[in-house]
Amino acid sequence: MAGGAGVSGEIQVQSTVEATHLPLFYNQLTALDKAVHEGFRFEPVKRPASLAQQNVVPLVAEEFASAGAIFPILFSNGDRPVPMAVMGLNVGENCFVDAGTGTFSAQHYVPAYIRRYPWILARKPDGDGQLALCFDASSGVVRAAGRGGYALFMDGKPSPALSKILAFCHAFELAAARTEKLIDHLLEHRLLKDCAINVHSELIAMPLSYQGFRIVDGARLLDLPAAHLQAMARDGSLQWIHDHLNSLDLVEAIYRKSANQSGSGTGRRIRRSVTIANVA
Repeated sequence: MAGGAGVSGEIQVQSTVEATHLPLFYNQLTALDKAVHEGFRFEPVKRPASLAQQNVVPLVAEEFASAGAIFPILFSNGDRPVPMAVMGLNVGENCFVDAGTGTFSAQHYVPAYIRRYPWILARKPDGDGQLALCFDASSGVVRAAGRGGYALFMDGKPSPALSKILAFCHAFELAAARTEKLIDHLLEHRLLKDCAINVHSELIAMPLSYQGFRIVDGARLLDLPAAHLQAMARDGSLQWIHDHLNSLDLVEAIYRKSANQSGSGTGRRIRRSVTIANVA
């Protein structure tokens, strides 16, 4: 990528995954088993250990309005694009998360993908294809002994706390399926275009260009036949596209946060221009 760093689209975010094909943030998937974990307890959800070094986080379409008020929403490259909240322009940089604590530095919207961690519905490699509730054992959330936290099972059944986790994970799956319908529309009508974030500043001799992502082509969207637009309006896709496009105004704010954290945005007022341009 030009400039040596940029928005990364190389992330694996399918919510139903084989244990050998781990999604972002997950390191050691373990299926929850009542026979094994009957007396176990778990702590409240912890943020992924690597969150402070992750500059993009997957989104489901239904949170575009909330997430898009804080983060620019871009789509990854690849055959099956993934919508993602941009939390930093440079790979390894998160402008919203405290590097020391791994938590958000202010009261911001937290994407559902993060809130779901360390739990996930996944398919066991040796199973019958059914989804099983799994957790990232490397998170240290589930433990065999000790006090505090919440019981996993009560009287042989999922505890109320575990039932809430199951409900959230199932809701995430449904939202992910609706997001896939959005992606179907975008691919079918070729509405995505490759773009670059270009930064011109008096502090840098050569403009920076961050690449590796796509956005919706607004002009092509307007040219779609009315029948296609109506279909997209009925399933919510049209509103989600508008939420995505509106969020792009926040790209310069992300650059400012990054510059301030690095110390290059302090002191006198800096003249700069941050724009999104097509990639030929």
